[in-house]
Amino acid sequence: MFKGHRIVYKRPKRRFTRTPRPLHACDDCGKPTRLPFSPNKGLPVYCKACFARRAARRHTDRTAA
Repeated sequence: MFKGHRIVYKRPKRRFTRTPRPLHACDDCGKPTRLPFSPNKGLPVYCKACFARRAARRHTDRTAA
């Protein structure tokens, strides 16, 4: 394919496949949840609801002090 005086090559589109993420149990409520990362051993894992609740509690503790 020509574009002006240069030759432009079209690369084939790459198709990325996502591997299914394993389920982890939330440390607060025990509900199974999928994480967008691999959790570190020894650190707690929280579901979306528990994480939001803990973040809100941390925010109110920080502003009250």
